[in-house]
Amino acid sequence: MLHSDLYAFLKDTKQIADLVGDRIYHEWMPQDTDEWPTMVFFQVSVTEQAEEMCPEESPRLDSSNYQFDIYGRKSKQVTEAADTFDSVFRNFVGTMGATRIQQIVLGNISHLGEIVGDKMVRRVSLDYAIFHDV
Repeated sequence: MLHSDLYAFLKDTKQIADLVGDRIYHEWMPQDTDEWPTMVFFQVSVTEQAEEMCPEESPRLDSSNYQFDIYGRKSKQVTEAADTFDSVFRNFVGTMGATRIQQIVLGNISHLGEIVGDKMVRRVSLDYAIFHDV
């Protein structure tokens, strides 16, 4: 449920849509991508809270770790897009679709370059722990 709610949030949030339009992909960016910036996201891991650790009458609180990669042709474009995305995403608390988000914590940012086809592209990877009710 979190995954589909997260995808809808990315598509429907104006600041994110202004950055990447509809170029939001799960796991893989299409090889023929030539519009930038582009975002790719995927789930890295999940840590489930043990039922016996939950207070009575409270939902279980899990942590889902996601990576968001923002690609672009120019370093400044990608860095600015990543900063904007981070300022919107990291501060989100509330209901995302059917999922109640308690907290989003940034764990790591990496600035990378890579070859896609015969072209060099820039990438900023942002890793987050998303704490949510189950």
